[in-house]
Amino acid sequence: MAKLDLTVLGRYGTFPAEGGACSGYFIQAGSRRFLLDCGNGVLSRMQKYCRLDALDGIIISHLHDDHCGDLRILKYVIETKRAFQELDRPVRLFIPASPVETVQELNDPSAYDITFINEDVILDFDDLKIEFAAMKHSIESYAVSIKIAKSHLVYSGDTLFNETLIAFAQDADLLLCESTFSHCDQRTNKAPHMTAGEAGHIAKEAGVKKLLLTHFWFEEDIRSCLAEARQYHSSVIAAEEMKSYSI
Repeated sequence: MAKLDLTVLGRYGTFPAEGGACSGYFIQAGSRRFLLDCGNGVLSRMQKYCRLDALDGIIISHLHDDHCGDLRILKYVIETKRAFQELDRPVRLFIPASPVETVQELNDPSAYDITFINEDVILDFDDLKIEFAAMKHSIESYAVSIKIAKSHLVYSGDTLFNETLIAFAQDADLLLCESTFSHCDQRTNKAPHMTAGEAGHIAKEAGVKKLLLTHFWFEEDIRSCLAEARQYHSSVIAAEEMKSYSI
């Protein structure tokens, strides 16, 4: 049976804590390899697990730099390797169509083969299916569903609490969900993000088997986030960088 494995390359939002990286996850689904988000600090870590030319594609939930910043560096890498004739194709890139200014920065056909994602897009790779649901954030942002065989992973991306995510994550084996703040954090009502308690609530209502908290504010007390989420769901863990999880 095809396996689905998730490796956390970066777990921070906005900017990383000392020695950390922003949002980025290496996905191995059967014989397929994807990078899910590519925030600052992710590119160097990805190379421990996968060569650039072995990637089947890069999926970006939204075009904020803490989720896509390393794409600019990667674009330079691809251009250089192609000039050296060390890479014979652009890298497949799946991104939202806005903000337009960011898309224009990345839109170099020699580096990236871009496909725009939205709620109507379904990516089929043999027995692997990837789908998207629009979330509530300050820019166009999507949750991502990855299914292969009987394994189902859902990634929230960045979003405020919303019922769509509950429906989208229904019965998933693992919900990788942002929990940027704890309820007691003074920043909670000033940013378009979820608290750990809200992540736990969504996991409970969706009936997911396990909740993996991520996208932490660099000064947040992760123990507080875990305690809050566990008020709603019994199987909650905090994402650890450079750790792999089998789904």
